[in-house]
Amino acid sequence: MRILSAFTNSLGGQDAYSLAATLSDSLGWPMDLVTVVRGGPKHTMLEVSDHAFQDVVVKQAEAWMEEAIARQTPALPVSKHLLYHDSYPEGLIESAVELGAGLLVAGGGRHGVMGRVSLGSVGLTLLNSAPVPVALAPRGTRHNPARAISRITVMLGESGDWKGLLATARTFAQQAGVPLRLVTVVTDEDQEDAAVLERTEGWLDEVRMDVSGLEDRHVKIVRSASMSAAVVSMKWRKHELALLGSARLAQRGRLLLGANANKIMRSLPVPLVAVPAGHMSAGPQGHGRGDEP
Repeated sequence: MRILSAFTNSLGGQDAYSLAATLSDSLGWPMDLVTVVRGGPKHTMLEVSDHAFQDVVVKQAEAWMEEAIARQTPALPVSKHLLYHDSYPEGLIESAVELGAGLLVAGGGRHGVMGRVSLGSVGLTLLNSAPVPVALAPRGTRHNPARAISRITVMLGESGDWKGLLATARTFAQQAGVPLRLVTVVTDEDQEDAAVLERTEGWLDEVRMDVSGLEDRHVKIVRSASMSAAVVSMKWRKHELALLGSARLAQRGRLLLGANANKIMRSLPVPLVAVPAGHMSAGPQGHGRGDEP
């Protein structure tokens, strides 16, 4: 499996690369650093200056990618790619499929709260159409690079595709050698905790995930008035990763975030990974960092 990092010479692009480098070291997956530029063979160039300008763009993009790698160099090799495409997010999706990426990492929009995911037009497109899991880096990730993630938290809900989500979470946790925490949020009007626990542990049985192997040996139930309040009240570790699944209406093999997932995303103090419906991750074995207490 490979990690594709979307790259532009912007703060969001630097955040994306920093998160991708951390995930590459944690999961033991090599990285493809991809820059999408407009132009190329599909475009008619009428003047010699058009070709000269494009050459300058290409050389500058390659220089920026080299600078990013020099600032934070993963243990595994980084392959640089420059793709011509009219649409930046569509170019990234095509590259992810072509390169066999198991994870696509992107940065947030220009505006937003430091330490939170700020969704721009590119992130919005990826979260509603990508065929592979998409990781979004919170604003400012570049200022706090890490060599490894510390834990994976999966936000479970009644709706949506939880089988693919749990399978992907298990693969990520095994590859990274980190604890796996499962959380489900309920409001005061929902079922009793015993009923919620029975339901969620039934999900684990269906995907053959051993509950005894999870952190705290059970699924954590968080009661709150709203999804946003629940996320804020939870204790998060430094360099943790949160996983969310697609909505019930998502086309199989495609991402589509529901209303609750969007509320959770905007309150998370850690990077987010959104998993397409029906996705069953099966990364290479033997590349993780080993068990970690």
